[in-house]
Amino acid sequence: MPVVVVLTVVGFALPVVLFLGSTLVYSVNVVISDNLSIMPFIEASQRQLIPWGPLWAQYNQDRSFFPNALSVVLAHTDHLDMRTEDLIGALMVVIGTALLIWAHKRRSPSCPWLYYCPVAFVSLSLVQTANTFLGGVSWYLTFLALATTIVLLDAVRAPRLAYAGAVAAALVGSYSSFAGLLIWPAGLALLYLRGRRWRPMALWVASGGLATVFYFWNFSFNSAANPSTGYVFRHLWTAMQILLTAVGDGVGVAISPKSGPDSVIELMGALILIIGAVAVVVAVRNRRAGQGGPVGVAMICFGVLFALSVADGRIGFGPSGASASRYTTFDLLILSGAYLGLLDSRPRGVGSAEVGGPRGPGPAADGLGGPPRSPSRWDGVAALAFAIALVLAGLQVMFGTGNGLQVERAYHRQQVIAAGYLRAYRYTPDFALGTQLDPWRPASWVRRNASIADRLHLSTFSTPLPREFEPSRIVPPTPMVLKPTSGATVHGTVVLVAVADRSIGVRGIQFVVRGGGATLPIHLQTELGPYGWIVFWNSAGVPDGNYTAVAVSVTYGGRTATSGGVPFRVDNVASADTSGGGHGPTSP
Repeated sequence: MPVVVVLTVVGFALPVVLFLGSTLVYSVNVVISDNLSIMPFIEASQRQLIPWGPLWAQYNQDRSFFPNALSVVLAHTDHLDMRTEDLIGALMVVIGTALLIWAHKRRSPSCPWLYYCPVAFVSLSLVQTANTFLGGVSWYLTFLALATTIVLLDAVRAPRLAYAGAVAAALVGSYSSFAGLLIWPAGLALLYLRGRRWRPMALWVASGGLATVFYFWNFSFNSAANPSTGYVFRHLWTAMQILLTAVGDGVGVAISPKSGPDSVIELMGALILIIGAVAVVVAVRNRRAGQGGPVGVAMICFGVLFALSVADGRIGFGPSGASASRYTTFDLLILSGAYLGLLDSRPRGVGSAEVGGPRGPGPAADGLGGPPRSPSRWDGVAALAFAIALVLAGLQVMFGTGNGLQVERAYHRQQVIAAGYLRAYRYTPDFALGTQLDPWRPASWVRRNASIADRLHLSTFSTPLPREFEPSRIVPPTPMVLKPTSGATVHGTVVLVAVADRSIGVRGIQFVVRGGGATLPIHLQTELGPYGWIVFWNSAGVPDGNYTAVAVSVTYGGRTATSGGVPFRVDNVASADTSGGGHGPTSP
């Protein structure tokens, strides 16, 4: 027994310590990506304590009223230190996981605590990087709302107060993210499997219907709709591949858009869906036994519906879009739910001396409990499915932990750099600012919201800039001329390209061309793009001859750095003789 107790304590403590510890270690106090969108809400709260309109405003497909309200509270109390918000989100997942485990355990008291440890490892997986460090508090709040709803809705003796609390928790989840609306069908599945009467079920459906109608009131489908939604019905196999990828990639494998589907990930997704289906069948067959299986089915229901929504919404991006770490929080519910749904059907001698069928009577479900049923062939199928679920959970922990830590380190490095760009937003080029802080939106939007954060003295800006980011101390990068290449012959419109190892604090890079018959140096101002600092130069405006191009970087502090010279030759006359006078662009 002491060994079992030690294993149980370690089995619960280890995933919690890893999850919270990695959050504390790798979290960075920087407002980037989706977090920038809450800046107008915080600004509005300076004029009105609770800006109802902005908090309720639609963002893509989400109405994140409660997460927005949390950010406003943190802005007034903690100056929106993102490390605090990240930690709060992580605590929500820990508490939600504990509630789901307890919900099953109170219905299956004979099951040893040790057998709940895989659920803790899977639910607290480190592959949820994007939600942990990129403003995923709305998703984590939805997760906590789902767990709270299940606990209250599945009370052994369901008083009206617990039922009302379940409705309130479901409403919080519904107005935290679009996925929160899936709590209502998940709760309905739980009520059905518990054999509840029609009145509470009808009331639950009515509450969910009203919540959904209110959610979509004045909803802009143009800003939320996926232009490729109809593609699903014409390409069901592709949709199935994306569904399997979403469900199976709980191990944090980065799928490249160029590589296409990953057959191993799809196989894992198929196995998870199969054991989930077995768990549902087992729960239906045992629904009068009053055990914990229906808790797992509610989790499966939520996870499958979410994965279907991902398959529809991300089909235009292929399997790589469905494997984003942000989706793993809810996709992993299918695996952990299947495990819980099959836990009472574990093989003979595993944590119980009973053979086949339900493990002990457990609390009756609203008086519907009955004697254990006789063993059947389904017991063997359920035992095999449980073994598969246990193996898949082990694989998720084994590979997901390593992959998750690797991605978290990469996110940390990226966010440290992004913090410098955010604080130096006044003198960072548009392309660099957008790339580092939010590549999906215009740089003007990023700069405007960064200025709001600066004006409100949020904690991101409350600490001084690192010395290397101060305008007067920024060391200009030494550029390198990529085009034209040394010794090249050019004519007509010439593409000149320079690159630098960094762009923060760089006002710009210009080319200086000397030589030939030009009496003065030619200065060409570039623009920063995805391939470097680029300018198009019409060489027909200078005499033919030999020239040299150098690139000069200039910081906002006035410091400069110059590249080495690159010799090239302009020969428009010879080109005109051979091409009939045309002068197309050249990029030697």
